[in-house]
Amino acid sequence: MDETPTERLLREGGALRDRLNGRKGWRVVTGLVERLRDVLFEHDALLYAIRRHRDYRGDDRCHLDDGELYTMLPEGDTRPARDTAVTIENCLRYIQCRQQGREYVSPEREIERLRALLEDKSQGEISCKIT
Repeated sequence: MDETPTERLLREGGALRDRLNGRKGWRVVTGLVERLRDVLFEHDALLYAIRRHRDYRGDDRCHLDDGELYTMLPEGDTRPARDTAVTIENCLRYIQCRQQGREYVSPEREIERLRALLEDKSQGEISCKIT
């Protein structure tokens, strides 16, 4: 069976640590190998979570699954808590858009779009008044 990149790096780091055993730099290399091991295990856990999220199909995927994936980030899932009734209403709108072949635009994205339009319009009016 082939080695994974994680297994190879750990094996090579361990071999370097063993070659330096007792010599100058051994403690530094040992610390680096241990940190590398931790980073690689975290990397593998992230890959697993991303693949699991990606492999959800059809109706078994929900925004709550996004939250599960986001908890893998150091800062966790920072999205604000939502009212269940509002969430269900947004989910229905999302499903209708998908069934009708239209792109779903979340209320937050629509607000951002409208704010940007308003800002552009305001900038245009200001520049007209200045000149």
